[in-house]
Amino acid sequence: MTRVPEALANANVQDESGNARPLASAWAERTALLAFVRHFG
Repeated sequence: MTRVPEALANANVQDESGNARPLASAWAERTALLAFVRHFG
């Protein structure tokens, strides 16, 4: 498995409720797939 750099793991993102949380919390309990989408508009 690839290791995630600490700076990226500690970056804050919004969850489905709009609350800020560290990105690493997405895979704290199980495997996660992350997709980054850029919005043009």
